Amino acid sequence: MSPVPPLRPCPLCGSNEVAPSWTYERYSILRCRTCDVEFSVPFEAGSLDYYIEQYADDYAVPRAYEDIDLGYRFTIQKIAEAAARLRPDQRRVLDVGCGRGYLLVDLQRRGFECLGIDFHERLVRFAVEQYGVPARVERLENLLALGESYDLVILSHVLEHVDDPAGLLRNVFAVLNPGGLLVVELPNRNWFSLGYSLRRGNMGWNYYPPDHITFWSLQALRAALQGARFDVLECVARPFDDLDRVGVFVRTRLRLSSGPLFHASIWTLKALGRLFGLEGNTLNALARKADTQAGTE
Repeated sequence: MSPVPPLRPCPLCGSNEVAPSWTYERYSILRCRTCDVEFSVPFEAGSLDYYIEQYADDYAVPRAYEDIDLGYRFTIQKIAEAAARLRPDQRRVLDVGCGRGYLLVDLQRRGFECLGIDFHERLVRFAVEQYGVPARVERLENLLALGESYDLVILSHVLEHVDDPAGLLRNVFAVLNPGGLLVVELPNRNWFSLGYSLRRGNMGWNYYPPDHITFWSLQALRAALQGARFDVLECVARPFDDLDRVGVFVRTRLRLSSGPLFHASIWTLKALGRLFGLEGNTLNALARKADTQAGTE
């Protein structure tokens, strides 16, 4: 008989209504029945030294901004759609956990006043030198200490790494100007491939604790934003048929690389995904801090 995993309150909503979901090595993954987030026990985020060591060579090869793969272009487009909702006087943008800064390039080219922060000195240097993005080394815990306010904040693939996601969202709310917007993106545990492979232990090491310590659904993401007092304008999964992974599946599993059968297989899989309502590999949300002066759209 498998040992019963230790239970602890949900780190997102504080509920004690939690239950075992799956396991990975020494970690038990619990699901909160109240907000639907899954989280690891032990609930321990990777240290700064861990990330610096694990990702030391991850960004060694510079790439032109135009060569960024389609996955990031989808995110950049969602950020552009959010920026289009801002008033002309709302120009200040903050990317929290900016990595090498590519999510700010488009906005900076269009005249927004941008800043990226990240704890990883090498990535910050890359953002400045490779893409010309204003960025500096800062800990997420020091967000309030920046002493500045912003009109648009980006949290792309950050929440799943931190040991206080609710606290981080509250801090983002605090640094947003009234009427300001937040864009969130993170992995979708209900993407058919991710959900299946996670539980089998088949995903890459960086999908598991201590790298990812929370695992999200649409319900969980919406609950987190509402719990931090945001008005949720949009909370969606990336379309299944937008995924390049369909092509990867056809090439690697069906062993087709070209020709009519290759294209027919991709078309069929995408059509089946739409028919059965399958979700894509990421979740994307747009939320607003209420404008206390006037209702804005």
